[in-house]
Amino acid sequence: MSRESLEASIHYAAAFVGGCFGIYAITVRLSFGSAETMNLLSLVSDLLGHDARDFMIRLGALLLYSAGIIISELIIEKAERWRNIIVSIIDCAAIAVLFFLPADIDNMVGLYPIFFASAIQWCLIKGPYGYVSASIFSTNNLKQFLIGAVRKIEGKEEGKVSRMRAYGLTLLSFHAGAVYGYYAVKHSGTRSIAAALLPLALVLYLSIKEIRDRA
Repeated sequence: MSRESLEASIHYAAAFVGGCFGIYAITVRLSFGSAETMNLLSLVSDLLGHDARDFMIRLGALLLYSAGIIISELIIEKAERWRNIIVSIIDCAAIAVLFFLPADIDNMVGLYPIFFASAIQWCLIKGPYGYVSASIFSTNNLKQFLIGAVRKIEGKEEGKVSRMRAYGLTLLSFHAGAVYGYYAVKHSGTRSIAAALLPLALVLYLSIKEIRDRA
């Protein structure tokens, strides 16, 4: 397997994990833990509506998300080689915390581990074949997939691997993870997040292989 293909495989496996996190957040905690836009808008709403408790809880989510981005930048500067391993370890820690959180905890507080881990995964898992592609949400991936489809139809493909294929496989991986996570939630409820450990193990295995291949 070429280095490019291996890095793409890590991205797709991480997108599968992202789908697991996303569906868990929506079905168990009734909100999307990767959607900082929604959290920022809710902060404004709580501030203007004088809901101090909810404002402070959402501020905590913002601080965790921001901390994840800042830490990611430091990792890129100091330990870029190990970034995929670090993502795997932090995701694993987030899963452990989520597994042991009480079912009746405030839903937004229950998403704190996902806010932090998702921010780091978003920043450190860059994308396949030189394309910038998020492994924790789908909006830009859908946009780029459709742009790629139009260019393919027009015969204006660019790169060794087409934009349509690269982003299409990310969308497929993410939503396959969501399907897998959905049935895990149906079976195990709040403890279902443990199911994400299986695809996460694949991310870790591929990341170790990538480091060895680089040596």
